[in-house]
Amino acid sequence: MAGKDDRKMGRSVQQAMYRYLPGRWINFYIKSSRDGFSAFVKHWNSVPLEGANISRIKHEVWHRIEALGDRAKRFAPLWDDSAWSVLTPKTSDVNSAVIAEVSPLLFFCSNPRCRRVAEYRSSEQFLKNYTNNMHCKFCNPSLPVLQRPTMTQVQMVYYCQCGWAGPVQKPYATCGCNAPLMQKDSYTYACTKCHQTYELRTICPECSALLGPRNALDNAQFYSHSFNLIDLVDEEREHYIDTNIDGRFLTIAYWLGLLERDRYREIIQYRLHSRPDQTRDSIIEKQIEILRGQLPGVPEEQLRLLATQLTNVSDPLGDVQEVIQQAKGLLAAKTDDDNSVRSVALKILEYDTILHAEEVMTLESASDTAVFLKEIDSQARYREAINEGHIVNVQASGKVPFVMAVYGYSRQNNEITDVTKLCAFNPENATKSNIYATRMETEGVLFEIDRRAILRWLVQNKVIADVEYSDSMSDAEVKAWFLRNCNHDAITTFGEIDDSVDYRFFWVFRLIHSLSHELIRQAAIISGLDKSSISEYLFSEIPAIFIYCQNTQGFNLGAMFSAMESQLNFWISSAMEEIQQCVFDPVCRDESGACAGCLFLTDVSCHYMNKQLDRRLLTGYTKSDGMRIFGFWEDW
Repeated sequence: MAGKDDRKMGRSVQQAMYRYLPGRWINFYIKSSRDGFSAFVKHWNSVPLEGANISRIKHEVWHRIEALGDRAKRFAPLWDDSAWSVLTPKTSDVNSAVIAEVSPLLFFCSNPRCRRVAEYRSSEQFLKNYTNNMHCKFCNPSLPVLQRPTMTQVQMVYYCQCGWAGPVQKPYATCGCNAPLMQKDSYTYACTKCHQTYELRTICPECSALLGPRNALDNAQFYSHSFNLIDLVDEEREHYIDTNIDGRFLTIAYWLGLLERDRYREIIQYRLHSRPDQTRDSIIEKQIEILRGQLPGVPEEQLRLLATQLTNVSDPLGDVQEVIQQAKGLLAAKTDDDNSVRSVALKILEYDTILHAEEVMTLESASDTAVFLKEIDSQARYREAINEGHIVNVQASGKVPFVMAVYGYSRQNNEITDVTKLCAFNPENATKSNIYATRMETEGVLFEIDRRAILRWLVQNKVIADVEYSDSMSDAEVKAWFLRNCNHDAITTFGEIDDSVDYRFFWVFRLIHSLSHELIRQAAIISGLDKSSISEYLFSEIPAIFIYCQNTQGFNLGAMFSAMESQLNFWISSAMEEIQQCVFDPVCRDESGACAGCLFLTDVSCHYMNKQLDRRLLTGYTKSDGMRIFGFWEDW
C-alpha cells in the first residue's frame, strides 16, 4: 500500500508553472519504492496572486486571446474583470497545491508469456492496494503475490488538436468470450480465448477526429501558452497610458528625448490628478531648499519670491501638445495603430523600470570595482569591451519585479491555427477563467545595443537603402526608426515572423535574439549558474536585452551583479569568440546557423522556443548562391 506521504512530491512554484499545469500528463513516482508512473494533473488548489499588477496581467491575456477570435475556446467573456481570476499555487503547502492522479489506469503483465491486461476504476483504487496491484493476478496463482511478475503501466493517451485529451482504456471486446485481454503489441490487444484483435483507437468526443494512442509524456500532449512581463508597480501611470492616447505619446516623447524624466513625471502626475497647485507648491519648495544652500542668510520671504520667479510652472502643460506632435511626426504612419502605440509605450515603461530599479550598478561603478580587484588594468577596458560588441550601455539592476503568467494550452501543435485551438484551463471557480501566475523580484544585466551600428549593418546587408539612414540623423530620429519598424507584438512564443511583411523587424529581432542567447551561454560560465536558471527579456523597440536570474538562488547570491562587476570584458569577448564555431559545423553553419551545439537554450530560458536564431548574423557567412551576409561582429 502506498501511503499518502509516499504520493507527495515537493515542487517549487516555478516548476509547477512550467511542468505541472492542469490538463497535462507528468512523471509521478512512489517515494518508498521509486516506482514511476505517468499521472494526469487534475487541478490546482490555488490562492489569488498578491503584490502584482493584476489589471495589467488580465489586459495582456485579453489582448492575446482577442487576437485569436474563434480559435480560442472555453474562456470567460473578455474584458469582464469579474469573470477572471489570477491565481498562484499555495506556497504554504506546494505538495497539496497540485492535484494529480495515476493515468492511464491500464496495466499489462511484464511476463512475455502472459501479457494479460488489468484496468483499475480509479487512481485511488490502484494506490490503495498498490503493492498487490503491481503484481499479475493471472500468473502462477499458487505463488505469493509479491513473487509474481510485475505489472507495467500503458503510458499512452489520446490527444486532439481541438484540445480534448484522455487516457487509453481497455478495448471493448465484441467477441463475447468474457475472457481476459492480452497485449499483442503497443497498439493491439487480443482476446486470450478466441484471439480476436482490437486496436487502440478512439473518436474525439468534441470534434469527431479519429485518434491513435501516443506517448503520455510526449511534449506534444500539452503546450502551455505563457508570457513574462515586467510588473509595472505604478498602476496609475500604466492605466493612464493604457487608456489615454496622449499618455502613450508623452511616454514615447520621453524616450525620444523630447522630455526630461522629471518633466515627464510631472506632466503625468498633473494629468492623473489635476492638482496644479500642489505640483507648483512642491516644485517651489524644492527650489527654496536649493536656494537656502546657495544663499545662506537670505530671509525666507525673499527666498520664496525668488524661487517662485525661477520656477516657471504657471502653465504646467504648456509644452505637452508640442512634444506630442513631435513624437507623432517621428513615428509617422505608426500613429494610426492605437494598439501598436500602446504596446510601444508599455515597453518603454518596462525598460524605464529596469533602468531605474531599486538597486543599480552602472558601468562606471563596475569598472571601478574591477580595477580595485585587479581584474582589469584600466577603467577604460570595460568601455572598450562593450564598444567592440556594439553595445552602448550596460548596467546591473536588482529587485526588478517580474511576472510569469500562463493563460491556456494547446495540444498536438504549439501554434494556434483554425484547427489547433487555444483552450482555457478548467476553472477552479465555476464562474471564472483561470490565469496562473507567479511574481518574483530578480536581478539581471541590461545590455543596450548600439542603434546606429544596427542601422549601418542593415545598410551594409542591403536590408534598408542608404537613404534610410545617415550618421547625421539625430538620436531622436534613430530611436524613432526602431519604434516604427520593430513591432514586438509580431513575434509570438511559437510563431514565426512573416519576413514578407516585417522584413526589417525579421532581421533586427533575429540579431538581438541570437546575441542574447550567446550572452546567456557565456553568463552561465562566468556566473556559475546553470543556463536554465538564466532567462532573457527582449526589447526590440529599444533595442536592448535584459538577462536575468529566474530563480531565487541566483538573486540571493548576487550572481549577475558579480558577473558584471568582475568579468564584463571577458563576458563580451568570449561571446564574440565562441559564436564563431559550433561542434556541428559545417552542417549548422550551412543550414540554419543555430542548433543545440551553439545557440539553443531550454524552453525555460527561451520563451520563443529557440526560433528566430541565426549566429551567422553575428559572424557573417556566404550563402550557397554566393551572396555575402556581413556579420554584426565582423569588421566591414
